[in-house]
Amino acid sequence: MKLSITKANAILIAVFAYVIYLFLIDADISNYKTGIYIMSVMGWIAWAYMCISWKKLTGELFSLYIIFISFAVVFTYGQCLMWALGIHGNRLEIIGRFIEGRIRLTDSDIFRTQLLTIVGLLAFHAGAMCQYKRLSNDSAWLKDHRSSQSLVTVCKVMLVISTICAYYYWLRNGIIYRSFGYGAYQYGENSGNINSIIIILGWMFIPSMIGVLVGNNYKKTDKKVCYTLFAIFVVLCTFAGDRAWIYNLVILVWLHYRMQGTFNTRRFVRLSISGLIILTFAEAVSTVRGGGLSFNAIINSIINDNPISSAFFEMGGTMAPTAIIFHDPNFNYPFGNSYLLSIPEMITTKFITFFVPEYQALGGWFSQTYLGLSYGAGFSMIAEALANYGRYVAPLWMILMGVVIARAINIQHDEKDEITIFFKSTTCISFLYIVRNSTVNGLKQWFFTTFIIMVLVTVLTSRKRKRER
Repeated sequence: MKLSITKANAILIAVFAYVIYLFLIDADISNYKTGIYIMSVMGWIAWAYMCISWKKLTGELFSLYIIFISFAVVFTYGQCLMWALGIHGNRLEIIGRFIEGRIRLTDSDIFRTQLLTIVGLLAFHAGAMCQYKRLSNDSAWLKDHRSSQSLVTVCKVMLVISTICAYYYWLRNGIIYRSFGYGAYQYGENSGNINSIIIILGWMFIPSMIGVLVGNNYKKTDKKVCYTLFAIFVVLCTFAGDRAWIYNLVILVWLHYRMQGTFNTRRFVRLSISGLIILTFAEAVSTVRGGGLSFNAIINSIINDNPISSAFFEMGGTMAPTAIIFHDPNFNYPFGNSYLLSIPEMITTKFITFFVPEYQALGGWFSQTYLGLSYGAGFSMIAEALANYGRYVAPLWMILMGVVIARAINIQHDEKDEITIFFKSTTCISFLYIVRNSTVNGLKQWFFTTFIIMVLVTVLTSRKRKRER
């Protein structure tokens, strides 16, 4: 197979970055502050390179892969991007709320974390570039009108059920949040218990909506209903202090663009202004969420804080677990390889706890046992690779991650099959959880949404074929 120049360049850049990484990762740098600033600037350069090279290879700049890698950059490197612009200092400010002063990160820890993150992202991108192959017109799977009809039928039923569950979950959380502050509904004594089935059915909300829209080719009535339901969902999530809907919104915008064609200038301006207003409000809510919700606190946050830079610092805190692992040379996850464990655990943890009763998933173990926190510190794709394979092999593992994830989410420009579009767009939504947590979180979301819906669609389609015979 002939290797294109663009793919070859991606491989050479990743190899070069890895060699430099090997030289610097254990070196004693005389001026770490300068090194941190240089690496912060390199974050912007690497981000731009990944977007431009993908556009050159595939012809698409606004794609699911670009959405995924952009969120990966912001979550694993967001604070450093702001440091490059001279905003805030040369510290992981957000780390304080995770470790509460018990772990003091050095400039060396931060510099090495930056090195690993940049090299890991470039390795991931090289893997994604290498797996890309333009599909022939007859290569899409499940090209059957009956499949699209089955998708709509399944997703309409699931949308009704999941809307009720999702609204109930976030309305309940918002009430607790208003009374007791952010996190009370997850970790506090006022959280109470909520049936896990309700939570899982609530996960179905966005995938079901996408299935209805895509399966019905974005009929006008479906758009009005689905977008109204999503708008209510955004309001409920925002008042509960959660901003995960932003990822869903970006995917929905991309799908609308993909299925309906380009936006006109007026619509794009309106959308951009609306997005900025929503982001500003959501960031203000996030800023004051620790002490309970109040209108005055939100207004003061909007006036005093830059919502854009605050969002980068907030999301970029996902870099913190990587820095903590670098800080501790004796770090060891005691239960084995988290990637292998995530396969049975995505269905239920009981498959593992039956044999190992004290088992904890990597993210939970890191927060509750290793750091001794009463809440979740989060995790990241880079931190998980480091925890499993160490500083030397972790970047190499990221190549395989790039191959697998890009293959699972990339939709080519000429792909028209509704089932393929549904599968890959909803898979991308689930896999975004891997960026800001551990692999099992993304796989669990994927299994109980995309996989379950695809099984139901396949069964219903098979029954339709049998009846027609």
